[in-house]
Amino acid sequence: MERIDARLARWCESNDGIVELGARKAAGLSRATLYRRAKDEVLVREHEGVYRHAAHPRTFESRLRAAVAAGGEGAFVSGPSLMRLYDVRGRWPERPEITLLGSEHLELPGVRIRRLDRIEPRDIAQRHGLPVLAPPLGLLLLGATSPSPKVEAAVHDMVFQGFTTRPLLVDAAARYGGRGRRGVAAFRAAVRSLDSDGRATQTNLELVLLRALRDAGAPEPLLQAPVVDADGRRRRLDLAWPERSLDVETDGDRWHLNPADRRAMTDRDRALAAAGTKTLRFSSSDLELDLTACVATVLRQLGLRG
Repeated sequence: MERIDARLARWCESNDGIVELGARKAAGLSRATLYRRAKDEVLVREHEGVYRHAAHPRTFESRLRAAVAAGGEGAFVSGPSLMRLYDVRGRWPERPEITLLGSEHLELPGVRIRRLDRIEPRDIAQRHGLPVLAPPLGLLLLGATSPSPKVEAAVHDMVFQGFTTRPLLVDAAARYGGRGRRGVAAFRAAVRSLDSDGRATQTNLELVLLRALRDAGAPEPLLQAPVVDADGRRRRLDLAWPERSLDVETDGDRWHLNPADRRAMTDRDRALAAAGTKTLRFSSSDLELDLTACVATVLRQLGLRG
């Protein structure tokens, strides 16, 4: 028979180091056995009834799983923690956040706790073995603790990655976006910032330029627009104005590209030009040093300024 400590270690290895002492057996071990291991400091207390294996580091994932376990049934990962689980672009705080169903008071050290009076079954999902708010509802509630630009970037990234769609986001707003709910205005604005086909930007550089162009009164571009170049290859254009035959690309610092990447970029732009589409490129340095000049260049190509 496998030794008790080996079984416990194996359980914890697949559960971010966390074991819950309570209603059910973990790793095939009794509550009494687990309590003894806690007393012997093989298990380290995270919250009441929730322990971490001493050999497992105290990571974001372990703290989040411990928070969900301590929250009990009706606890769901939400807010910035949800964004981290979905690898949403940008930097998100490591402090665990969970949302609880109901109004019962609960405090967990180091954990942000939010509450909802109702959560429909379709708004619950699983991510990495954890119960989470489904992306549409999670994004709607994000604005309660995150600034509007972060909400917009998160909406775009979730849509770009295929975790949600504009119709699902609009539906969540209709069901949960009543008066008085914090962050809903930022969420609605973020949904409106998707293009006419419901597509999203791929990077924050694209989103920065898109915001600036809109502020300057530029016509609405298509985002990540699919096209076929003169070589018959399918391409996606960052910001596209098909009626003006214009493609605007935002790159990381292009001077850090290797020669193969530069050649591929040149070949792409050549093939698009042969198909009648002109490409403008702006690096992160271009946008950071003089965003206004970048916007003016695009407007001139669109025939809006001399």
